[in-house]
Amino acid sequence: MERVPHSRLLVWVAALMVALPVALAACGTANSITSSTVTDRSAQQLIASTTSSSTLPAETVRAPDAWSITLIPGTDKMIAQLERDSNADQSNGTMSMPGPPHFDPSVAVDGERVIYSALYDKMPQVYLYDIASGEVTQLTDDPPANYLEQVEVQISGDWVAWMRGYNTEDIHLCNLISGETKQFTPQQTIVSWRLVDDRLAWEEAAQLHDSQLYLYDPAVGSVQTIDAAHGLLSFDMDNEHIVWAGGPDLNELSLYDLSSGETTKVVQDSQQNGESIVVRSNILTWTGRIGDRTTLVVYRLDTGEKKIVDEFGPFNPELQSDGRYVAWNRGEQDTGTEVWVYDTKTGKTVDLGGTWPSIEKGRIAWLGSSPRLAGQEVVMVRDLASGPTTQLTNSQWSDQPPVVNGGHVVWSRRNPDTASSQGRGIFVATAPG
Repeated sequence: MERVPHSRLLVWVAALMVALPVALAACGTANSITSSTVTDRSAQQLIASTTSSSTLPAETVRAPDAWSITLIPGTDKMIAQLERDSNADQSNGTMSMPGPPHFDPSVAVDGERVIYSALYDKMPQVYLYDIASGEVTQLTDDPPANYLEQVEVQISGDWVAWMRGYNTEDIHLCNLISGETKQFTPQQTIVSWRLVDDRLAWEEAAQLHDSQLYLYDPAVGSVQTIDAAHGLLSFDMDNEHIVWAGGPDLNELSLYDLSSGETTKVVQDSQQNGESIVVRSNILTWTGRIGDRTTLVVYRLDTGEKKIVDEFGPFNPELQSDGRYVAWNRGEQDTGTEVWVYDTKTGKTVDLGGTWPSIEKGRIAWLGSSPRLAGQEVVMVRDLASGPTTQLTNSQWSDQPPVVNGGHVVWSRRNPDTASSQGRGIFVATAPG
């Protein structure tokens, strides 16, 4: 690899420092939160009141095995639900859409950036947290609604995306460096969506098995319809392919090449398949179900080798892959679920227990059982190459399923008692070194 001259590197860093605030301003409000002065009780000041000017906030603590855990500034001040407005306008005789009973933050991490949603006032907003600097930036400033909305977020490289509400509202896409923004309005209900690098794909459905797959690629500049995708059961995307399960008889798995636009039928079974599907690099993985049995299949795109890795009861597999390892929830009716990991290089399988796996770059995080509190789940992480397993939490509160990206694990914490002001926050765990 060519070594970058020090002088050129300094120029690049200086350019990035200038460009990033401008780009964030284009994404939304770009309220950069670094001061500890509190002048009122608005959401921004609530966040600011917990922020330290040091590289890592004061809430950073050491965890076992030299991991460190940081509370994202202000997220312990989140509220759990909206207060109902008894003076809301009901003059039109209609009732507002019922919202969920409480707000659950959505979190995603890529590299040194975390994107998340948080509720402080009348409307959940989207925020960006820079792990290295400890700085929080508010990306949205949307007006309040008369019902509680959830917000789902994703991040990939320099791109972030978010979607509000009940899967019928717009998807927003923003580049953190250039400030380029896009907004996509669905015609039908959005079933699922994926952001990978600068490409955004989503599935819309008018009714069961009547779906359409859409792709936005900045290189093309417009939304494309993937016409070959029919009868969709599920889809996934990496930086080279889109894969989906479906077809006229719901028994086909197809591969769409993002560079050439060509579609290849990978597998056609005699039975319905593709309840879940994941593609990373040359590893294509899917599950199918017959009655109360689920089959997990691993397929190599480079060699065409197909292997049935597991068969288990009727559980949502929460299928994950990083291109080498495949992780899933498996179990039986009488035992519940367990997280298993399959190594496509060695053919070995590891049982980790617990549930809700997230895997990336050879590291897996999941929810395990607390050794101290019966029935309580804790955040676990394991380096799959070297083997050590670390328990990151042991809280009386409810830790939500973690997400992992290389050296960072991120999760939110929720207190089921919505009247309590404790037991909330979004945490970032950083691996040693």
